[in-house]
Amino acid sequence: GTIATTSDTISAQYADATSAIDITSISLKLNGTAVVGATVTSTGISYLATSLAQGSHTVSLTVKDVPGNSTTLEWSFKVDTIGPIISNNSPTGTITVTSATISAQYSDATSAIDTTSVSLKLDGTAVVGATVT
Repeated sequence: GTIATTSDTISAQYADATSAIDITSISLKLNGTAVVGATVTSTGISYLATSLAQGSHTVSLTVKDVPGNSTTLEWSFKVDTIGPIISNNSPTGTITVTSATISAQYSDATSAIDTTSVSLKLDGTAVVGATVT
């Protein structure tokens, strides 16, 4: 998924149907680097990741049971705290006609645009029938 913050909690739950979890062997990695300071219990792990950079991040969790059986799960998420860019808006300045086409372009370098969230207003009033692509 995508988060819109540079700090978030990474967490997971785990269990073993036939033996106990060896909590001393649990390994959590963020972008290949071992995490220090996670809260580890016999049923789960939690870590507050801070100062996350824009873009994709990979989490790897390895859990072993007391007999030494190991399972690793990897997942990823994306940080996107930068809003879309609106450009090429038209018209600008003073126009001398009574009818004009209002247009603008928008883009987002890290995420797709939710076109259902795009709205156009003229003097504070929503424009009905605007084409959004």
